[in-house]
Amino acid sequence: MGRLHGDAPARRCSRDQECHWQKPLDAEIQRLQWLWQPVAAVNSARLDLEAMLPADTIDSLDLFDRMQLEAVIRVCRESPTLSDAGRRLFDRSRTQRSIVNDADRLRKHLLKFQLTWNSVRSMAPADESR
Repeated sequence: MGRLHGDAPARRCSRDQECHWQKPLDAEIQRLQWLWQPVAAVNSARLDLEAMLPADTIDSLDLFDRMQLEAVIRVCRESPTLSDAGRRLFDRSRTQRSIVNDADRLRKHLLKFQLTWNSVRSMAPADESR
């Protein structure tokens, strides 16, 4: 019989027998699977950018731009006003500006993608529209 360490004999559990280490092992496997799941699976309010943007705009987006835009849209949907969303999104860079107009900065950013505050706020997230 093999040895694990020292003089302790290696023990094997039969299929009918539950081993003392099985429950902690199963719990650890579940924890790791949860930690390693894709970000999209964790995020319950996925955005359907294809429904919000023209096809030519979608085709021109890098992954970085797409992820950034999705985050901006989430903040807009969570915020009661354009100004509040702008303050949240530009919370660090706004302190370095002589003229602070976060709402205008956000409005211009959305316009780069042919979006407006009203269009972002009025479209339901992908999971809610199903």
